[in-house]
Amino acid sequence: MANANFKTLAASGLGITSLSGLEYCTGLQTLDLSDNNITSVTPLGALTNLSHLDIGYGDPLASGGTFPQTNASANAI
Repeated sequence: MANANFKTLAASGLGITSLSGLEYCTGLQTLDLSDNNITSVTPLGALTNLSHLDIGYGDPLASGGTFPQTNASANAI
C-alpha cells in the first residue's frame, strides 16, 4: 500500500494500532486516522507534505507531532 503518490488517506475506525510503513507514503497531504488505537505517531515524522492530520477519538498516543492542522480531540497527547 505504501506509495509516494497518495495525497489523501481516510482510515477512520479501522482498529489500526501501528503506523509502520506509512512513512513511505511521502506524498500524503491529508490523513484521517481518527477512532483508531494508535500507540505511536513516530512514522508520521517522515511525511513532510502532511498538512492535515486527524487522530481524534482514539487511545492515547505514546508520542506526538506538530502539524499545521491537527485534530486530536479525545486523545491525551
